[in-house]
Amino acid sequence: MFRDELHSLGKVIDDLFAGTGEPDCTGTLEEIILAWRQATFSAATNECLKRYYSFHLEGISIHSDTLSTFTGEHKALESGLLHLSETLVNRYGAYLEDDLRLPSLYTHAWRQLRLKEISALRPAILNASLPAGLKDCIGSYFDAYLQPGQACLYTLGAIRYFDKLTGELEKLDFSSPDIEQQVDVLFLHLDFNHLHHLALLQARISKNAEQMGQQEKLRYLLAERCRFGGLPVQTRYRYQADWPSLRSMLHNWLSEEIVRVREQSPACTTPIQKLGLNLSVAQLACLLKLLYDEGIFCTENFSDILRFFSAYFRSKRQENISYGSLSKESYSTGQVTAAVLRDKFAQMIKKIDRHFFPE
Repeated sequence: MFRDELHSLGKVIDDLFAGTGEPDCTGTLEEIILAWRQATFSAATNECLKRYYSFHLEGISIHSDTLSTFTGEHKALESGLLHLSETLVNRYGAYLEDDLRLPSLYTHAWRQLRLKEISALRPAILNASLPAGLKDCIGSYFDAYLQPGQACLYTLGAIRYFDKLTGELEKLDFSSPDIEQQVDVLFLHLDFNHLHHLALLQARISKNAEQMGQQEKLRYLLAERCRFGGLPVQTRYRYQADWPSLRSMLHNWLSEEIVRVREQSPACTTPIQKLGLNLSVAQLACLLKLLYDEGIFCTENFSDILRFFSAYFRSKRQENISYGSLSKESYSTGQVTAAVLRDKFAQMIKKIDRHFFPE
């Protein structure tokens, strides 16, 4: 049965406020950390451990706030609470939800450490061949977390995202002539769905397209939608977890722009030369579902894959493949269809063995 391991620590803080001097809390801290370690190796379920560790992180936050109002000597106790916070986050972070607020002692120490790291990164960003707006966007993001008085921002998820993003930025070569493209790829991959960044992308695409003719503009917007849609995006991190992803917001905006351009130029058409496949619609649908299930496509939206193939490919019997028929076949594959694909895969494996693994 789990219990409130911080109860004894609360008594230590009460004694401190009672004016008995700063007590030695070393033994108390060791007992708490030992209890946490034992809980990890207990028979408790993951959900139970999540509640257990979250409860203690919230308790440390309360004690941290209480201790911040004490004006006397309390460095040892403050250091102890910080050590407990770091132990929870670093060792048992897998059990902690991203929306948990971090103790003020922890965020203060984190901010001081990151200030030193960012001070070395800022000059590289400022001297890079990046648009001024993008530099301002990155700088304002840094300042929002590194300036005091922003306690509402310091959730565990926000801290994790900041550390991940800045860590990846430090790996970039800011002297490279294509640094803007590198930042685009990185921000999309890490889902930096900052509205300022989205607005900058929209403004840049609009500016590039404004001097183009209607057909060229349409091709450009379609290419940009395809380019951003094809870049890989991880799902672990997101700047604003409760907002749509950067890729989805950009995709929706580009789609609206494409519709607008087409409506302005009814006669403007972009002929599509469909690529023929020696597969039936059912076989193509089954193949796409298999590839999707194996994670071959860099998207989680299976519908987008079906729409793409229905728009740009034709089967051996049909010039036009409808999205509806492709979707239906992907979820109702029969044995005959599966057998055809199995034979094709078997032939491929034989070729691989013959060419790359000769006996």
